[in-house]
Amino acid sequence: MECSVYIGQPDMLEQAFRSFDEDDGMTIESEDLVACSVEAQSDLLEAFGAVRPQDSCSWAPAFAEVFSVLFWSSADGTRHRDASWALACEPVDCYLSPETVTRLAQQAATIYLDDLNRAFLDYSGDGWIQDFNDFRAMAAEWLDVLARASERHHALAIAVWD
Repeated sequence: MECSVYIGQPDMLEQAFRSFDEDDGMTIESEDLVACSVEAQSDLLEAFGAVRPQDSCSWAPAFAEVFSVLFWSSADGTRHRDASWALACEPVDCYLSPETVTRLAQQAATIYLDDLNRAFLDYSGDGWIQDFNDFRAMAAEWLDVLARASERHHALAIAVWD
């Protein structure tokens, strides 16, 4: 399953998802992420768990919190839909209000991915995350989207398409 990430003012995102049409698609552009699939999300979390960063990184709990919100289904976490309209909108997998985005971005600011370079020396995955460079690139692009949304005081929506 593929996903798309949208950032914008809450009312703009609401309007875009309410007017979503399967034949015409979305009225707004999604963020350009290389690894935007549910499988990639699962692979990222699996790699993070496999290298056991909690033993070497003080920011490991922040990483786990941020990505368990963004990738709630792969992390067996709690689904966030911070608006009533998002509850009824089937494609919306996750909707974060500007306040939630800001809180997560503050946590994410403590994450220094390069701390895991050594931990990944013995890691070899298959799929989306095969080594540290894959892990860093994918995690960084998600953290960048979160930071951009926070800087603009925007909401963030993740849609999953079957």
